[in-house]
Amino acid sequence: MFGRWRASQRDDDADRLGIGMQVVIKPDASQGDDDWAGEPSGVIVSRDDNIMFGTSGTSGSRNLVWVVVFDAPQFLKSGRGPFHESRVAGWRLEQAIRS
Repeated sequence: MFGRWRASQRDDDADRLGIGMQVVIKPDASQGDDDWAGEPSGVIVSRDDNIMFGTSGTSGSRNLVWVVVFDAPQFLKSGRGPFHESRVAGWRLEQAIRS
């Protein structure tokens, strides 16, 4: 019943994110020590419509941000934490499957 979650191998998961979905946060090397330690997983509980990510020079470019509540408290590589939830850009989320 309580297994480890891992990212699925499907390429179209980003188009199918939604509330209640179990997800894994993909690493982002550009974040350095402000990136998550390990591979945190959790459940999407809402969409954060107040945050927009755009691409410079592209009108209307947007990436949805989701509020993820973690399965267990998470820490950053810098040691900061614990965090129980986070707002995460959709491109960093993958649907999790039970391994």
